[in-house]
Amino acid sequence: ADPMFVKDTLGYTLKADYHLQKYSPAIDAGDPNILDVDGTRSDIGLYGGPLGKAYKYLDLPPRAPQNFIITIDTISKNVILSWKMNTENDFKNYIIYRSDKPDFQLDSTTKYSEVPIAFYIDTLTTGYEKLYYRITAIDSQGNESISGQLITVVLVGIEGGSYEILTDYTLYQNYPNPFNSATRINFGLKERGYVKLMIYTLTGELVMTIVNGEKEAGFYETEVDLRYLASGIYLYRIEIIGEGGIPKFMDMKKMLMLK
Repeated sequence: ADPMFVKDTLGYTLKADYHLQKYSPAIDAGDPNILDVDGTRSDIGLYGGPLGKAYKYLDLPPRAPQNFIITIDTISKNVILSWKMNTENDFKNYIIYRSDKPDFQLDSTTKYSEVPIAFYIDTLTTGYEKLYYRITAIDSQGNESISGQLITVVLVGIEGGSYEILTDYTLYQNYPNPFNSATRINFGLKERGYVKLMIYTLTGELVMTIVNGEKEAGFYETEVDLRYLASGIYLYRIEIIGEGGIPKFMDMKKMLMLK
C-alpha cells in the first residue's frame, strides 16, 4: 500500500520528508506491543515507536495525475485518455476538465466529467478543431490536486471522414515518393511554434526553405515544385522553436527525385 509520505505530494525537494499524511494506512499499523511517544499503537515508518516523535498529520491533496496516454478509436471516433492510477488511501475520483481554449480555467464552466478510474473515453463532436484537457484528482475530504499536464488534442479531418489526433510534433514522409516534379510534405504541431522546413542535398547544401514562420497548432500540407532539380536523393528537415526560443522538435527524412 502507498504509505502516503508528505514528500511524495509536495513534489521534488532537496530533502525527503517521510512524515505520514493524515490518512496514511501506516498510522497505528505497527507492532501492537510497541507504542508511539503519544501512547498510541506505533506507526510504521521513520517516526514511529518510542524513539520516534509526535507530530500533526497533514491532510494534503492527492498527487497530480501523470503518465498520460492518448489514443483514438478511428471507427467509433472516440478520444481515449488513460493515465497512472493514484494510490493514496483516501483517493476518491478524478475530474476531467475540457475546453477549446488552451488557457482555460478549472471551474464549473469547464468541468466535463468525473470518473473513479484512470481512464476516460470522450466521443468526438463536430465543430472543434482542437480540444484541451486537464485532469485533477480528488480525495474523500474534497481536497483537489493540481492538474496534470495540459493535454492537447488536434483533430484533423482526413479522407473517409475519420480523424487523426495530433498529440505531438510530427514530420510525415513526403508523397508521392519517389516523385518526378512535385511532392507534398506534411507536418503537424501540437502547439504553436516557429517552424522552419528546408530541403537539402546529401552534401548539406540548402536547396530551398519551404516554411519559415509562426504556425498555430494543427496539420499543414505543403506542395513543393522541384522539377528543376536533378534526379537523386534529397533531405528535408523541420525545426520547431517554442516560446522563449526553446527548441521543441527536429526531424529529417529522405525523398527520391526520379525523372
